[in-house]
Amino acid sequence: MTETSPLVSVVIPAYNAAETLERAIVSVLRQTYEPLQIVVVDDASDDATLTAARSFKSQGVESVRLPRRLGAAAARNHGISLCQGEYIAFLDADDAWHDSKIGKQIVLLRDVPDMAFIACAARLFPMNGSAPRALNAGRRPSPGPDAWKELLTVPIIATPSVIARRLAILDVGGFNPALEIAEDQDLWIRLARHGHCGYLGEVLVDVHERPDSLSARTALGVRIRTEYAMVSRYLEDAAYPMTKSEKRGIWSRRFLTWANAAHARGKPLTAVKFFLRAAAMGNSPLWNTAQAASVMFSVPPLRRVYALSRTGKSSSS
Repeated sequence: MTETSPLVSVVIPAYNAAETLERAIVSVLRQTYEPLQIVVVDDASDDATLTAARSFKSQGVESVRLPRRLGAAAARNHGISLCQGEYIAFLDADDAWHDSKIGKQIVLLRDVPDMAFIACAARLFPMNGSAPRALNAGRRPSPGPDAWKELLTVPIIATPSVIARRLAILDVGGFNPALEIAEDQDLWIRLARHGHCGYLGEVLVDVHERPDSLSARTALGVRIRTEYAMVSRYLEDAAYPMTKSEKRGIWSRRFLTWANAAHARGKPLTAVKFFLRAAAMGNSPLWNTAQAASVMFSVPPLRRVYALSRTGKSSSS
């Protein structure tokens, strides 16, 4: 960095991440654009997370332990309160950056004053050991001031991909600690409404699935209830103006997302409900109704009822 280079702080919240934290920290220390500050916030872990963080003290890594577990949002907010940089980059303790991540993004963020934050493409390493794939199916937010509508429609930004202006984060109130999950989606929506959302299509982040990660531990019902309440709040907020058609479109995409998540987690009746709700909102009605029917008749009791009804018809004909 030169004297005129933007100063970047990095916040890494960590809970029971002793096995992965070193990988995350090393990926920051290897950045071609050296950050001003690296802050690890231990969210009252039960393992050696704090010890792992403190082992990098001689390399300038700061670490702090919260007195009790407060959750990812509060841990990140605490880290933000300690940041000195003009820009803040977020990294989860499970994940890792490519060496040029900060350098490539900060140039774009610096040159567009009304850009509140910038994200980038990421790849997912499944915990089953299968080949990595594009995270969020490679979807990217549209540039411009209306990106918040797309972020409200479908979650497509990975937290470890984001660098944001510190003042913009403070202006919108930081992460919402009342949200157990989706606190990152919530902040990106507010930041994108506050200023432009930037995006770099190059893969610069590796996201690693873990069986004990927050997303894996969170019950599907909790996820849906939390996201439903969050979406409802924005759709009812006059500060986020949308047409009726846009609101229907947002709900239809959210319903479809929850339907697919339920199907993947072996919750067929929940999947059927949301496929039908997506169809009712005008999201490919025939296709989503067909999906609902397909899932419904894959449920063993319903398959037996259907088979018996077909047997009865054959006997009477």
